[in-house]
Amino acid sequence: MTSLITAWLGELAPQDRRMLELRAAGYTLEETADELGVSLTSVFHNCRRLGIALAEHAGIHIELRPHKLRHAEEQPASTRRALSVATASATRTGGLRKASHTRRSSVAPCAA
Repeated sequence: MTSLITAWLGELAPQDRRMLELRAAGYTLEETADELGVSLTSVFHNCRRLGIALAEHAGIHIELRPHKLRHAEEQPASTRRALSVATASATRTGGLRKASHTRRSSVAPCAA
């Protein structure tokens, strides 16, 4: 299985490989986006796309469910409260603040 994954990684674009290296090293989606200079949405969608591609490459069937966006009134009360507090805080402070985190040791690139 390891050789299958190594071969698949060798076929990826360098940016995709780097994204997977960062995620495997424990970087969050946000940290990965910052490190690569792309949007959080791009990292999320690319991780999903690559996961699907790897499953297909390995011959594993996965059932994908469409993502259903909820309207605000359909969200749980706790989520609505958290969003309300975050919005109020962002308004007072002039923007959302990024949580502090400790940086992991540097990640060596995969050898392709």
